[in-house]
Amino acid sequence: MRMIMQRLKSLLKKSPTKQITTWQKKELITQETATMLHGVMNVGHMQVRDIMITKSQMCTIAIDTPADDYLSMIVETGHSRFPLIDTQNDKALGIIMAKDVLKHTLTKDIETLDLMEVSRPVKVIPESKKLNLCWQERMSCFPMYHMSFGHL
Repeated sequence: MRMIMQRLKSLLKKSPTKQITTWQKKELITQETATMLHGVMNVGHMQVRDIMITKSQMCTIAIDTPADDYLSMIVETGHSRFPLIDTQNDKALGIIMAKDVLKHTLTKDIETLDLMEVSRPVKVIPESKKLNLCWQERMSCFPMYHMSFGHL
């Protein structure tokens, strides 16, 4: 273990960006891997607003959406998480996880599913928050929403 730690320390003495470039030049990693690693290195400087998408780009499930419609959306989009919204008040009510919906359909009729009952809480994150802090706080497993005055 001590040797591994010493090796890591020696690798990181150079700037990580230069080290990635060196590895690429020596063909130890591919261009794709180098690009990915450079992106990872930049995450610490990014804020939530840098990865946010617009409301119109979001795949949401309205609280009054018929079961067949939201089940089709889950299958067609391939997403795992969907904001559950109240369209009349433009509010996020919770997060619907596809696995919870699908689990319900294995044992019960989809029409009996209460979306509010299976929804998970919305995590309100300010758009100025640094991404690395979100991940340190284990927020990466939930979608990130910035809500202004309680609205999406």
